[in-house]
Amino acid sequence: MIGNRMCYGFSGDKAHIRIECRYLPSGPTPVDEVANFAFWVGLMKAKPPKGKEFWKNMAFNTAKSNFIKAS
Repeated sequence: MIGNRMCYGFSGDKAHIRIECRYLPSGPTPVDEVANFAFWVGLMKAKPPKGKEFWKNMAFNTAKSNFIKAS
């Protein structure tokens, strides 16, 4: 499985929270790690071109709601 983790950090003097997606997490075996990487690359190559900057057209409340549901 692709590894996701929530990270807390600072940018200048502002705190922020982000979700990092790690497509090469440590796995039980090297074969699992390579399979995760291949799966991630396949997903990224198959995504629609208009999906690159979807957040520019997303309302903050929608993003906030999705974040809360995901957490």
